[in-house]
Amino acid sequence: MTRYCPRCGAVVPQNSLTCPQCYTEVPRSVPDEPEPGYSRRAFDRSGDEFREQIGRRKKSATLALILSVIPAFFGLLGLGLIYEDRRDPRGYRYLGAGLVLYILVAASSSRCMPPAYWD
Repeated sequence: MTRYCPRCGAVVPQNSLTCPQCYTEVPRSVPDEPEPGYSRRAFDRSGDEFREQIGRRKKSATLALILSVIPAFFGLLGLGLIYEDRRDPRGYRYLGAGLVLYILVAASSSRCMPPAYWD
């Protein structure tokens, strides 16, 4: 559907709010699309009802925070020590420990996924 400027008659693109010629505000046309065919019931559920339906248990937020902070802490500490003195082996040890912890956390979380996600 082509739109025209009410003031100068120039063609106005669909995504434009003003006329490109005279910069007059162009009224938006309302599309005549039908309402979507989905049920609003799917979006009105509480969190507990949703968890019961999909059968998942609530995970510990504290454990998730600890498992995400520890590898990052060791990795950043290692990078900081390497930045201060490249010859100091402590920085490389911390960086290696962070990498190992990251791999362990990633491997343990992949085992928790249902078999449908394994490839």
